[in-house]
Amino acid sequence: MQTLIGCPEKHRRQYLLEQPQQTGAAAAIGVAAHMVPEKCLKALQQGMRMPTKESALKAVQAKWRIMAEAGLDLSGQRGTYVLGDCEAMALRYGEMLYDEVVPVVRKGTKEAEWQFYLPFGVDGWHFKGAVDHVREDAKGRLIIDDWKTTSNISTWSQTRADKSPQVEAYYWAAWQHWGKIPYKFVFHVVGNKGGVTEYKALETDRPWGLVEGWRDRLVYATKQIALHDRTVPSDKRVDYDWHQTCPWKRECTPWEFGSVGESVIL
Repeated sequence: MQTLIGCPEKHRRQYLLEQPQQTGAAAAIGVAAHMVPEKCLKALQQGMRMPTKESALKAVQAKWRIMAEAGLDLSGQRGTYVLGDCEAMALRYGEMLYDEVVPVVRKGTKEAEWQFYLPFGVDGWHFKGAVDHVREDAKGRLIIDDWKTTSNISTWSQTRADKSPQVEAYYWAAWQHWGKIPYKFVFHVVGNKGGVTEYKALETDRPWGLVEGWRDRLVYATKQIALHDRTVPSDKRVDYDWHQTCPWKRECTPWEFGSVGESVIL
């Protein structure tokens, strides 16, 4: 949603046209490591045997090669990343996900990498996203799992989990699709602490009112975006730092309600 507000042209190219974008090193590490639970849980979902750790880590290496060949942005807040170090980190994170996370979430697996595309009452607009994993407990209650990788695991706290809008967003999507609000949401965080790779699980939940109100937030967001862009041309939005440096800034044009695209993407 920040991309849509900050630069409609970048949003159009990246999400609607799905043109290749240069991925940042930190994001690439997470995407590659995510291949481990995705490969394992999809196999279980399809009634197949659990892949070996070696097989799962080969998926990490294969994904990393694809992204590296496409070109990665190695700049970071703390300096420049080293390509080889990044791949090694992705493999460490992937191994931790295999050893610590997959055994916890595999029972009751329902959907691995669930893609949703849901209308929310505004013509021409949909809420689109992907949920890492959905499972059911013994009582048939939905549990949503989300994988997080970070260079500093200390940045993830219970407070951060409790305040994340991702929870009510995914709760709302699950409610629309399955007809019931999930029982809980679990952030599975893998990251570094003092040079050691660690894992922690942060459980959180949301009351019915916040989940029910998510649709209102989506409607409000689209109206605010439309109102803003009717009055302020895109190339004048200097208050948005990410638009100042966007390569498509000069190609942006003012747009009317709903004309940029058909999706609101979280």
